[in-house]
Amino acid sequence: MKKILAIFLILPLFFFASCPEEKEEVKGNSGDLYSMSSKTALEYFNSQNLVGINFGDTLDAHRSGSASETAWSKPLINQTLMNGISDAGFTLVRIPITWMNHIGAAPGYTVAKARLDRIEEVVLMAHNAGLKAIINMHHDDNDTVTGGWLSVDKSRNPADKAAILEKYTKAWTQIAAHFKDYGEWLMFESFNEPHFQNSWETGSVEDYQTINDWNQAFTDAVRGTGSNNAARILIIPAYANKRARLLDSTFRLPDDPAHYRQAVSFHYYEPYPFGQQESLLYTGTLQDKQKINNDLQALYTKFIVNDIAVIMGECGVVRKLFNTTTDPVEKADKQEQARLSRRDYLPFLFLTAKNYKIPAVFYIGVNMARHVHKLACRVFDFVLLFIIRTIKNKLGGL
Repeated sequence: MKKILAIFLILPLFFFASCPEEKEEVKGNSGDLYSMSSKTALEYFNSQNLVGINFGDTLDAHRSGSASETAWSKPLINQTLMNGISDAGFTLVRIPITWMNHIGAAPGYTVAKARLDRIEEVVLMAHNAGLKAIINMHHDDNDTVTGGWLSVDKSRNPADKAAILEKYTKAWTQIAAHFKDYGEWLMFESFNEPHFQNSWETGSVEDYQTINDWNQAFTDAVRGTGSNNAARILIIPAYANKRARLLDSTFRLPDDPAHYRQAVSFHYYEPYPFGQQESLLYTGTLQDKQKINNDLQALYTKFIVNDIAVIMGECGVVRKLFNTTTDPVEKADKQEQARLSRRDYLPFLFLTAKNYKIPAVFYIGVNMARHVHKLACRVFDFVLLFIIRTIKNKLGGL
């Protein structure tokens, strides 16, 4: 869940050192550019040892109703930065993308070629770095910001719902067609976190049906473009990308002619006061860890046991600065406790998810750019490197 004011603190453990301005190296690739397999989504996830990170606040950035890669004063994505993500040990990058003001008017709703071409450049950078990639439709589903149009709120009006669905379908048809020949290393996600007004946890039955309708339209649009999209892995979130909504009986996986080539998605910043606020609610107790285990086990039981893949599309912990604490000793003590809690929480979360065959994907946003040179190339934060090393040591490699 990315409130913009909070996201700048998510995972402040990803620091890049600047590199000399040299020719960007192409490291390798994540398999043949155009190849597909007959694996189910679950089999594919298991075979790839996916450990992911979000490349946030760049292609999803927007200002005054228009998406722009530099709208939030971040550097343009480049090959060297993608290589740095790969060098850190990640194997998957989720690339959030906002499309507002890059989709034309009715009736054609033409997606701007320049936008599609830039997205293609970026996903090929990911492939060249040996990374699998996910692209989506991101802040378009936030109708509390200027330009947000994929609106649960407006969809409560039948006429608006029909117009939104038409725009959404036509946009995804064009996006899918542009990428239709690329192999299964590239995955599509229908949207980010659509929700009604400020109701993040629950909506109405009507809202849930809107989400189901969008997911079905997305699936039909992608499959209808043919080529490798006929069997591409599609990622399907529930309302607000919430775990509880996936488990609810109102969630419906779209009908899909490509059997078992879907994965359901959820975002996990739990317990919320620890994940998104300056709370030390999580301290690594047995009870704390049992809560995480139970949350993931429920998804395993409903989906993975039934051969449906699951992905934790975002997760993280805010950096806790405790700036309102005036006593320096107390403040330092709280910060150290928070650091140790994060160091315990994140490896446990990733390892538990992996044990339940659920790939987890860090979210990293604005904070990254504070430490990124336009040719940044190395990850230096010791907490993040500790997490990666822990996963490697305990599970025999990423």
